[in-house]
Amino acid sequence: MYTPKQKNAVTNPKPNKTMKKIISFFLLAAVLLAWTAPNASAQHRARLTTEQANDLLKKSIGSWEIKSVTWQPWLSKFAFSSGAASFRYDDDGCVHERLAIEQPDGRYEETEGLLRYSETNKRFEFVQIDKVGNTNLIMFGKWDPDFNMIAFSPAKGQKHISDKVIWQYFFFDDGSFKKVIRTPDGQGNSIIAAEFHCLQPKVAKSRN
Repeated sequence: MYTPKQKNAVTNPKPNKTMKKIISFFLLAAVLLAWTAPNASAQHRARLTTEQANDLLKKSIGSWEIKSVTWQPWLSKFAFSSGAASFRYDDDGCVHERLAIEQPDGRYEETEGLLRYSETNKRFEFVQIDKVGNTNLIMFGKWDPDFNMIAFSPAKGQKHISDKVIWQYFFFDDGSFKKVIRTPDGQGNSIIAAEFHCLQPKVAKSRN
């Protein structure tokens, strides 16, 4: 005879400790998979082939007009200026960058360097050229597809450059690009120290 006591005894057994561990393991694996998939995808998008990297640098080639913005901390305001830029290939295939920015006193401040992509190191590099022609590798860069830019940070061993300084080269759909220099403000933030927007020279209107 099937008694109530026997009926109560026939109940669904509770999961044992081993079963709980298995369930927990699979739940954790699912969470990790969901988290790593988009990150892996982002890393893949950020990787460039050497050809793609050189095609990116090619966008800077030419002669440009510059619209410059420079932060003046002693006045707590930005100064606006203009200038000219030249980006040309050198004999080694690097992009030779020359900037000439007009100063308040009318003179032009010139800087130059080399932009290149290292296939060996899988990174962009900037080589500074000083006034007497000496070269020094000062910045390493990587491609950021989310902002369509190359972000540079100081190379190791460059003690004269703050490790918080950032250079950014933004490329725009209209064919122009902008070099932005960011420096630390002493409070853990990064502020814009200078911007150099490189634009195609205006075509002079022919006189009638």
